[in-house]
Amino acid sequence: MIPTLLDHWARSGVWHQQWLTLRLLAEALTAVGDPEAAWGAAVLLGAHDASPTAGPVYGEDVSRLERARERLHDLLGPDRYAEALEDGADAGDQGALALARSTLARQEPRLRQVTQRWRGR
Repeated sequence: MIPTLLDHWARSGVWHQQWLTLRLLAEALTAVGDPEAAWGAAVLLGAHDASPTAGPVYGEDVSRLERARERLHDLLGPDRYAEALEDGADAGDQGALALARSTLARQEPRLRQVTQRWRGR
C-alpha cells in the first residue's frame, strides 16, 4: 500500500500528502525496532524537519511522532540519532523519497508484521 501511495503522490506532485505518508512510514519503521529500520525512520524525520514542502504536524500526529523520536533516540543512541537527522536534512525531498523506497524494499516483511499488529489493536 505505501509504495502505491508514494508513487501516486510523486506523480501528482502533492508533497504535503507525500510527507504525511512518509511520516507514517517513519512511525512503522520505528516500530520494527531494528537499527537499520530505525536509521531509515530517523533520516526520514530529519528530511521532514528540513523540508519546505512538509506541512505542519498537528493533532495526534504530534504526540505519535514525539514518541517515535524518543524511541529512535533510544534505539540509535544520541550520536547516531543526530547523525541520521542531519543526513535527512541533507537528503532533500527526492532523497527522502528514494530512501523510503529502498528501505521499504528491505523491510517489507517486517513492516507487514507491524501493520498486522496495529490492525489488531
